[in-house]
Amino acid sequence: MTEYEAERRLHQSAETVFAAVADLHRADEWVPEDLRVRGQDGDLTTVEAAGGDHAALARVRPEQLRVEWGAEGSPDYTGYIQVMHADEGHSRVVVHLSFLGDRPEARPGAAADEVRRRLDESLTRLAQRLDA
Repeated sequence: MTEYEAERRLHQSAETVFAAVADLHRADEWVPEDLRVRGQDGDLTTVEAAGGDHAALARVRPEQLRVEWGAEGSPDYTGYIQVMHADEGHSRVVVHLSFLGDRPEARPGAAADEVRRRLDESLTRLAQRLDA
């Protein structure tokens, strides 16, 4: 298993940040630009990426200020975004991804570098959205 994590301190309360990340209908505003989250039916979410549509499971856990996701029918890819309280009016956000099996992201190299870049890009886009 290969795991990746990125963290950012934001200038908004944890409740404000969580409201933004928990609204999966607006996830396109902060996930990497080449991903399109297309609706949600219960825990089932469709994600459009280069190469086609992928069914994903997403679970919003308001009591934990956390959103978890993974590829439907496969344990090879999971992730979460965790929002935490920080100083007054601020929060911390951690995005975590796990890759198993024979996926390119599970090995060192260009795919791993791309995952790290995309994590940072997502947190930057989230911060920009909330600052707007």
